[in-house]
Parts: sequence; C-alpha cells; structure tokens
Amino acid sequence: KLFMKKSLIALAALAAVSATSAFAQATISGQAQVGVYRPIDSAANTTIAELSGSRTNIVFQDVEDLGGGLKAGVMAQARFDPTTSRTRYTFAGGDSLFEQSKIWLAGSFGTISLGKFNTQLGFRQGEVGAFGSDSALNARMPSTDSRNPAQMSYLSPNFSGFEFEVVVAAKNTSITGANTSTVNAAGTGGQDYSGAYQGAQTQNLSQFSLVYKKGPLMGFYSYTDNNWGNKNSQYGGYYDFGVVKLMLSQQANQATNYAVSEPSRTYTSVGLQAPVGASAAVGFQYVRNNVTDETRTYLGAEYYLSKRTKVLAEISNNSNNPFSAAKNGTGSYLGLSHSF
Repeated sequence: KLFMKKSLIALAALAAVSATSAFAQATISGQAQVGVYRPIDSAANTTIAELSGSRTNIVFQDVEDLGGGLKAGVMAQARFDPTTSRTRYTFAGGDSLFEQSKIWLAGSFGTISLGKFNTQLGFRQGEVGAFGSDSALNARMPSTDSRNPAQMSYLSPNFSGFEFEVVVAAKNTSITGANTSTVNAAGTGGQDYSGAYQGAQTQNLSQFSLVYKKGPLMGFYSYTDNNWGNKNSQYGGYYDFGVVKLMLSQQANQATNYAVSEPSRTYTSVGLQAPVGASAAVGFQYVRNNVTDETRTYLGAEYYLSKRTKVLAEISNNSNNPFSAAKNGTGSYLGLSHSF
C-alpha cells in the first residue's frame, strides 16, 4: 500500500509538471550573419563586419495557454553586431537594448499587441524583396512606418486568406533620437528609413493594412498617416510559380510638412527569386525612385550548407542619388549566416 501511495504521488507530480509544460513555452531563437564586404557608400578597403540590413539578432519569446482558446505572450528581439558585440540601434540616450518588443493576447477574436514591433506592413515589405530580411545588400524599398514606438495593434482572424490590421502609435515626445539607420529628427539624414522612426513622435500615428495570402499568392495594401508631416501608401505582392517567384511593390510618400518629414516621392520595386537545385537560390531586385530617378540594382545568391547554415554572395549598385553622393557606387558581400 505504501508503495502504491508513493507511486500515485509520483504520478500526480509528473502530471502536474506535464500540465504546466503544456500551458507555457519559452523559446530562444535568432540568427548571426557576418561576412567580407565592400559598402556601397565607402571607398574603404574590404573589411569583415556585420552589415546594416542583415538580421543578426536574438529573440526571446514566451507563450502561455490561458485556456478557453486564449493565449498570451511576450517577445523581445535584441539586434547586435557579432564583430563588436555592440547593439545595432543607438538613441540620444545611448544604445537601445532591444530592436523590438511586445506583449500580446490572442483568441478567436484576433490578436491585440502592445509595444514596438513589426506590423503586418513590415512583414509584407520583407516578403517582396529578394531573400527578404536575410540579405545584407538588398535593394528593397525603404521600410517606412513598419515599426514605431508605443504601438497598439489589432490583427483580425484569417478569413479564407484575408486578414486586416489596425495600428495606433501614441504620441511620444520623450524619445528624441533616431536609430542609426534612419533619418534624423529633421528628416534630413540617411536614405533608407529602415525602422521608420524619425525622431520624436509628436502626434498619434494611425495605420491600416489589408493582406491576402494563400497558396502561391500574396498581396497587401497599407496606408499610414503619422499626423505630423507624412502620409504613406504601400501595396504589392508576389506570385510563386515554383521555378521562379515574381515580386512587385510600390510605395508613395506624400509630404505635408517638409520641416519634419521626408520629401514626397514614389518608389517602384520589381524582384525575382528562383531556386537552383535543392540547396541554392538566386535573386534579383530593382528599385527606382520615380521622383529623383535614384535606382538600385541587386543580384544575390545563397547556398545552404545545412538547414540552418548558408553562404550568401551579393552585389548591389546605387546610382543617381542627389541626397548623398557617397552612396553612388557598387557594393559586394560574401558572408556566412547561421540561424538557431
């Protein structure tokens, strides 16, 4: 009897542990990328460094099953340079620990998220560029308004491939710096606007995105009004024919306050990505600024050594940029990427 009681206690304890494990899951994932490159905007000798635009990062995530179809979670992504161990984002007050972070609640009603994180616009921008966010020299369009501080979003359930998202970014004048890959608070520095944050956010931002994604087809439309100088429309998509994926997109920026906003302009992008056997792929991207005639042309290839490790080789040419003569030229990159 004593043996049976001890066995029952042990089984009960094991069941309790198993139940707890089933309802909560914490994960660590990420990617490191480093290579030999020649920057587009520099005449410097070839060096070894992590390039702006690569996805060297560590992601901490925890998901809890609340029961009744509800789930809650938290995510924090730290981005860093593997050659120096420094963070990739610098603000006026010092380095930013995390590139993005959020807390969310999901159920049959959809998903509510709060924090600073990629919206649906940010995810779709990556999907219409050759090799997406893995590329170091990718010519994809500026990622304007894809991630903002103090965001609140609602993402609908998926309806036969369709879903929509509504985003509001609250006014936040306490943050006065911009990350190192964006324009400054006056909107005059830099050209890629990656991360979409242009200094202090003096007004509430609003964004609406509609996405269709099913099978080989993806299409999206997004409209953003930051209420302090810029209205932005982005639309595009891809179709995967199997032997090649065709990607098209366009972005139209309408400036209403030149003191704090980038100039009015329209970007058009065309991309191709094709598998070569079972372990390799090649990609092409062409982006043109219809207002300034600035163009960037990209060619790339990747070869998988395993499911999580690959070699990337890329070349990108930038021309006719009236804002920064240093960004005219051709860059090249040969690197190694490992995800975990």
